[in-house]
Amino acid sequence: MSSGILLMYCAGPYISYQAIAAVGFAASLLFGIAFFPMPETPYFLLMKDRDLEAASSLRRLRGRTDVSSELAELASEARVSAGTGYCECGVAEMFATKAVRKALCLSTILGALQRMAGLSAIVAYTSGTLPPSFSALSADQYVMLMGGILLCGSVAPLFLMDRLGRRPLLFLSCTAIFWAMLLSGAYYHIRGSESSLPGWDWIPAMSVMVYALG
Repeated sequence: MSSGILLMYCAGPYISYQAIAAVGFAASLLFGIAFFPMPETPYFLLMKDRDLEAASSLRRLRGRTDVSSELAELASEARVSAGTGYCECGVAEMFATKAVRKALCLSTILGALQRMAGLSAIVAYTSGTLPPSFSALSADQYVMLMGGILLCGSVAPLFLMDRLGRRPLLFLSCTAIFWAMLLSGAYYHIRGSESSLPGWDWIPAMSVMVYALG
């Protein structure tokens, strides 16, 4: 998603809406074609008792030949899941136990908060957040930079989640978004109907960049 946003930000100022649609279609088509060779997950294959295929898939995904210890761990988890019928559950089982209800509640709230944090609105109106007197970057350069930061913020957790944990990253993300939006909101509230606040026009641009990273 972040790659697509950056692509549109970079291409948008220079090509027509029809061309943008064609670029987006081509990118989606290439992604679909590239995804065909992707191997099935080892966990799924183990659940289906296709152990040799699971080992081959895991070796390909990990890029090494010795995956015996990880495969044994996955096989143990798969057997437990198969024994409990975990992968066969329906809607009723989503509310069957306290632990499952808690997981459902947390994931639903997190998903809702992601939308309520306003990414869609920020992405759609990024160029409109730049005050006219902010001359450090052109509007086109500003949105391209914002798209690049958004992509970095999406890629970085892939390398940090297992090292720092998801919880600290979530708290850091929420904190960055909170302060970025608070400063931006305060700026526009104080500015009111004025076209700019001389000396303070860097606040909305910086706020949106911090928001994108968060």
